[in-house]
Amino acid sequence: MIYPVLCVLGTVLPLSPAIYFLFTHQFDIGQFIQQAIANAASLTAWLDVIISALAVISLAIFEGRRLGMEKLWLYGLATVLIGPSLGLPLFLYRRSQRLDAIKHFSDF
Repeated sequence: MIYPVLCVLGTVLPLSPAIYFLFTHQFDIGQFIQQAIANAASLTAWLDVIISALAVISLAIFEGRRLGMEKLWLYGLATVLIGPSLGLPLFLYRRSQRLDAIKHFSDF
């Protein structure tokens, strides 16, 4: 299944440059934010990430409730701490497991 691979990539790839930046700039979060919104291109990317994060969290809540999934807070936490690049594949992976369990249960 592709979702676990996407979870790993969605964690490692976005965090690598962020961690590098923070280590080379003595954990200056202010400078990180300043550079992240320094121009229209970077601000556009950040706004896209924020809207995507809201969409992932909404999907996890509404679809997760509909399917009776547990620990829905986990997908929001993953999305806020790492980003939609982790939150979405993690939710889709657990959702596919839940759908398989529902299908298996209804086969009896």
